[in-house]
Amino acid sequence: MVELLVVIAIIGVLVSLLLPAVQAARAAARRTQCANNMRQIGLGVHQFADVHKGRFPGIWHDTDKSQSWIFTLAPYMENVDEVRLCPEDLKRIEHNSGADTSYVMNGYLRRPTKQEKLVHPDEVVDMISNLFDLPETHNTIMLFEAADTTAVEYQFDHVHSPEWFSEENPTPEDRLKAIEFEVATERHSHTAANYLYADGHVEVIPASQIAEWVDEDHNFARPPQ
Repeated sequence: MVELLVVIAIIGVLVSLLLPAVQAARAAARRTQCANNMRQIGLGVHQFADVHKGRFPGIWHDTDKSQSWIFTLAPYMENVDEVRLCPEDLKRIEHNSGADTSYVMNGYLRRPTKQEKLVHPDEVVDMISNLFDLPETHNTIMLFEAADTTAVEYQFDHVHSPEWFSEENPTPEDRLKAIEFEVATERHSHTAANYLYADGHVEVIPASQIAEWVDEDHNFARPPQ
């Protein structure tokens, strides 16, 4: 009986040691699947741009929903309803309306509206609407993971990145709050998120790095000029 109890105790210890490793492995697998989703979206963007003379797919902005990249990229991707949902984004997976997405486009990668040109001329000068016009595709973030608090559907398919470092957010605290309202900087393991760059590669960036960039007044979302 004593030997049996010892064996059971040893098994219990081993299980307690293995469970965190198994959970970490599963989390890593979900992060990898999310990165693969973003890469497929990146390929779709490049194929769309090749067909449309370099133009980025549209972002819904005071126009018809058919202009949203969620719909215009569908012909360039297989299983689009699965690709645009991150496996860690359980809330959106459960309540998928057919237009939900775990990912949001960089608000700098589009043409500004006439109203924006009049009201916010300083914020729109860095916007680039053509993939072929980007001087550093490897250094330009194209897609973010959407924050859980943001109702992301076709009418909210992008982040308002030109506003993050504007006068509306004068302090680093204000800027970080604005970013975290739209971007899930800690989606994976509560420490990091995936970011798709314009050349098609995906990087895992810790939330601490985002906070450091904000403190340094480094507008990481703005395409290098």
